[in-house]
Amino acid sequence: MGSRKKNASKNSSAQRTDLKPSRQTTPPSKPEKARNGVKPKLEAQTKTKKAGKGSSIRLAAIVFTSSLVAAVAVYYVSPEVQHVVGEVIAKYVHEHFPGFSSWDKGESVDTKTDATGATSDKTDVPSPGWKQSSGKPSQKDTKDQEFEKNSPEGKKDKKDDSSPRNGKTREEKYKSADISKGETQGSNPGEGLKELRKEEDKKREVRSEEGDPPARGASKMERQKVEDVYAKADITSAGDFRIRKDLDQVDALLEQNKVDEALAEYNEILDSNPVSPRALYGRGVALDRLAEQRRSNEILEMCMVAFEKVLKIPDVPDQLFKIVGRRLADRQQFRGYSPRAAKTFELLTSRFPTDITLMKELGVSYLMIGHNQDAKQIFSKVLKLDPNDGFALVHFGFILKTDEKNPVEAVPYLERGLKSAAKGTRDGRFYYHLGDALHRLGNTEKAYRYYKQAASLGLFLSPYQRSLYNVEDLKSHPWWTPRETGLAQHLKALQQHWQEIRDEGLRQLNVDTSRFIFEDENLREKGEWKQFTLYTQGKKSQKNCEKAPVTCSLVDKIPDVRDCTRGQVKFSVMQPGVHVWPHCGPTNCRIRSHLGLVVPPGPRIRVGNETREWEEGKFIIFDDSFEHEVWHDGDKFRLVLIMDFWHPGLSDDLKWKLAPI
Repeated sequence: MGSRKKNASKNSSAQRTDLKPSRQTTPPSKPEKARNGVKPKLEAQTKTKKAGKGSSIRLAAIVFTSSLVAAVAVYYVSPEVQHVVGEVIAKYVHEHFPGFSSWDKGESVDTKTDATGATSDKTDVPSPGWKQSSGKPSQKDTKDQEFEKNSPEGKKDKKDDSSPRNGKTREEKYKSADISKGETQGSNPGEGLKELRKEEDKKREVRSEEGDPPARGASKMERQKVEDVYAKADITSAGDFRIRKDLDQVDALLEQNKVDEALAEYNEILDSNPVSPRALYGRGVALDRLAEQRRSNEILEMCMVAFEKVLKIPDVPDQLFKIVGRRLADRQQFRGYSPRAAKTFELLTSRFPTDITLMKELGVSYLMIGHNQDAKQIFSKVLKLDPNDGFALVHFGFILKTDEKNPVEAVPYLERGLKSAAKGTRDGRFYYHLGDALHRLGNTEKAYRYYKQAASLGLFLSPYQRSLYNVEDLKSHPWWTPRETGLAQHLKALQQHWQEIRDEGLRQLNVDTSRFIFEDENLREKGEWKQFTLYTQGKKSQKNCEKAPVTCSLVDKIPDVRDCTRGQVKFSVMQPGVHVWPHCGPTNCRIRSHLGLVVPPGPRIRVGNETREWEEGKFIIFDDSFEHEVWHDGDKFRLVLIMDFWHPGLSDDLKWKLAPI
């Protein structure tokens, strides 16, 4: 408004200067005509000067009045009223003072056109990238590409075409409210943050309604009274508090599962409040739900970027920061970005260093990416804060048992943690490793007490069948026959070629060229046990299969072996003196077979309560989800081909849905 007064003053001054008689003007050629013309000229000048003074007075009155009205509008009325007042003033000035064209244009607002052709009242705001994301959806759906076009709201008739915030029609609003607005990977939400916040403050709607603290001059006590009764005060920043009614209305749309409409409304709020934490969070939640509805990884990527932006805003309330951070980490883990989830929890714990819940979640995220020692340090810190935290106890004991192979120290932590019955401790893995540790310490009776307890809780199928990734109602018994598998003919073909298979396996035992590697699951008490893998999780090792072409060509003819994502095909060589601890496989979805290739006297295997020995050229078949144990008391190595295949009770559809193990 000050600039407008200044311009008006300059222009008025310019008019008065032009009305003064000037001695430097070209003199008339005839003095007598000049004298005769003096009076009329001066009269005309005097009238014009008076008219100029009258115009200046009227202009000053308009400037003063418009300043007063605009001031009132800025502080006490809605944007719609401000807009109407501005139009009235502009129209009047345009009609009576056409020289002041800058008023018509509006000096303080730079109207820009975005990529969709819709206009937005933004100044110096970085133009966001539209529909750009590094995420790749599993299925590129045309519905994703036509989101705005096919939006239900975008098809409403013109009777509902008014927008309460920035004057856009509903059709324009939904065209510009693209789901990918500003959500490009690699964008920097913190860039220009101070400028954006200044712009937000200029444009923010401030109301003085009953029960609301005045925008200006309100005491801290008055504001605190309103915040104390506002249900969402703990997730609302000072800036969001001023637009809380708009945010609450859009939140209500989301609660009613009107996801498309809520997303468009959040985008509209963000047009004038680009660093509103709640609007960004609401946008992220809407995108999260939309991604789930459409099963779209691309939209999920946009959701995560929206959440990341919230965490980069300086004045996000603590409660909202926690909510957003935890949801972001959950989505990152779901997407398969476990390292990024760990980084998110690191950010959370750096802001809340004594929050035990966040510390435990960080510890688990480290375990998920194999950073077991980092996890151990986190759980150690938790136990210093709370020595009886059951969740931290079982995880600390789990790390001692699995990572450090220290059953002696692991058992007390696991036992105390399970005894606490704390949330997150009722997990088959902790019972499994506690029992296994007790087995190795020679306390078999106590081990089975825990196995029975876990089975009674539904964590194991039985005390002797302790697999953790199971499908219910599958036929279940330790030993199987070829006929029961449904693969009898394929197994017979392999047996017919067993000598060729044996020779391919033996060639890999050459000391100089051997590709056999040690068993790495910590199952051996003693001895040397190695393997040479051809297929794992349904994927063929081309490099290794080149070393065993006959074996792999036969396996390729058996889809239930070749494509078994929960199994392996491998040569297994066991040297004399080996003892494999009693253990169970991870799932009941597969059946395991061993084809004997080199079988000296001495090696034997127990599955359940029955012990058998291998024979050269023949299969033994068993369900390895049952407890099994191996000894080699002979004096020569034993070589077998291990081959897993899908349980015959699984449907083809379910086979494809099961996650690899």
